Amino acid sequence: MPSTSSQQTAIVTTLAIAILGLFFFTKKVVRAKAALADGGHHSSRPCSPRNGGGGGGGGGATAAGSSSGKGGGAGSGGGDGRAMAFAVGLLDIAIPRDDRVGGSFPRVMINDACIARAVKEVSRQLVVSLRDADNMPAGVVRAYVSGLYQEVYDAACAADRPDLDVRVLLPATGTSGAGTAPAALPNGDGVSLPSPFTFNPGPPPEGGGGDGGPLEGGREFTVDLVRGWASREVAVLEPELEVLFSDDPPDDGRRESINADRLLAGYPALRFVGLESVASGAHTAEYFYAEDVLASIPTFSSVACGGTFDRLHGGHKKLLTLAASMCEGGTLTVGVTSDSMLKAKSNAKMLSSLPERLAGVTDFLRTLNPQMRTRVEGITDPFGPPAVEEAFDAIVVSSETVLGAEKINELRAQKGFRPLAVAVTRRLAAATLSSSYLRRAAEEKQRDMQQQQQQRK
Repeated sequence: MPSTSSQQTAIVTTLAIAILGLFFFTKKVVRAKAALADGGHHSSRPCSPRNGGGGGGGGGATAAGSSSGKGGGAGSGGGDGRAMAFAVGLLDIAIPRDDRVGGSFPRVMINDACIARAVKEVSRQLVVSLRDADNMPAGVVRAYVSGLYQEVYDAACAADRPDLDVRVLLPATGTSGAGTAPAALPNGDGVSLPSPFTFNPGPPPEGGGGDGGPLEGGREFTVDLVRGWASREVAVLEPELEVLFSDDPPDDGRRESINADRLLAGYPALRFVGLESVASGAHTAEYFYAEDVLASIPTFSSVACGGTFDRLHGGHKKLLTLAASMCEGGTLTVGVTSDSMLKAKSNAKMLSSLPERLAGVTDFLRTLNPQMRTRVEGITDPFGPPAVEEAFDAIVVSSETVLGAEKINELRAQKGFRPLAVAVTRRLAAATLSSSYLRRAAEEKQRDMQQQQQQRK
């Protein structure tokens, strides 16, 4: 029989070990909360203009309407030469659904805006996870994911990031189909896993944060994938992940839990960037959207639109076609940015002259409707005739230049004018359908031809 003294010593030792364990565990939790408070959640910051343009082609009905300019930058990332804020990011968005109030199009516009924001903040790898796919046919989900790759790559090119590593996680659909399926994880590992499966993130990256190794106590995370694909809940435990972007971010408790798990695993705390304000500004119920199949767009007597219209491309033609379709019995006014407003444009020396751009717009409108009355003129201020003439009824803009239309309506309100109806067309293929891209291509072609001529001499 051990002595009473030995028993007391053993009890004291056990209590001391327990207290020390509790101390170190509490220390880790405090660190997780401190990391969260130090930047765990950030609301979306206002976008700043890129390359001096407010997202339009440089002015007026132009600034409000052109689809040729680039969208605003965001925070400390972007295509304007500043360093990206994060190397690896996760973007969480919802899949568009026709069974939602208002149909799927509002979500399409929200996703466009969220994607544009995220690609400007991430330098190396952007993983996209999709939520709200319950009970959707697998074929519909696959088709959306397929198109999403083009959209994200297009946005990355528009932000001068064609080398961005984009990976889209196929979501669980809630349909039947147990068995095995490949899982796409943010670190690029392609594996076949049963559904549900158990995922252990493994050791932290070399030189990573935290003072632990692999998950302490052999902790693992069981995730019911339904169709076998990795979800946001798995991806947030990826060692190299630095930030989660979402218009529906986790609540405070979930954020604390995620970072507690990451710190216990020896991984740096995750930062959270809420995109709620980005989402709220991406779609306005009072506006008309050209691509919304449920929308009934009326016609108006006096319609305005505008842009730089350099090297008239498909985006310009789409904008002009929508404007022409809305104008009935009156005049379509197109403001074309003057040469004096375009000096800061990229590859400005390759810009077509104002007379050439005016002629291009006039010729295209004549093709659409030879009988339609048009007013195509150069403008020298950022807002053009709709801001100072009361007779206008509507303005047509691209999705990236809606703020220009809102500013014009503010100026009209100051003068006691009625507000303009706003029609929006979604931007297409920014990677190649932009005047900046076409000017760069023309300059490169010109340079190649000069080199070939020199070589022949």
